[in-house]
Amino acid sequence: MRREDYFDNLWRNMVFLGENMLNSMLSNPLTDKQLMNVDIWLTGILISIGIMPNLSGHLFLRQSILFKLKNPTILSFNEIYFAISKNTRFSVANIERNIRHAIEQAYHLSKLTKINSLFGMPICDKDYCITSAQLISILATLAHQHIVREIA
Repeated sequence: MRREDYFDNLWRNMVFLGENMLNSMLSNPLTDKQLMNVDIWLTGILISIGIMPNLSGHLFLRQSILFKLKNPTILSFNEIYFAISKNTRFSVANIERNIRHAIEQAYHLSKLTKINSLFGMPICDKDYCITSAQLISILATLAHQHIVREIA
């Protein structure tokens, strides 16, 4: 299988998981306590995949994922970045750049491949650095699965 076909199939699976997550989240909105628990859980996950809290991209990734969980109908990442920029002194371009920088730092430390074991399927490897939109989608899906397991 060609590399492009592999990532196309992976992206289609992520879109399918996102649609299921959307249906589930629209019927069960998150409480403040669940969001706080997810925030703590996300911090641990981001650190474990090499995105350290001293990078501003770490904070913006966490805020993006939490915003995606609160507002599952928003599909454009520019809208997410714009909503974050309203609450900070950073522009949309700076937010996106900081997130990209944090992901690249983790990729160069070779820790980003740990996300494969968290998700249970190959998502990132040594030859391919994941994009910010893909990482936010994947971690939002993982966070939603974490919430569902917590409730059950």
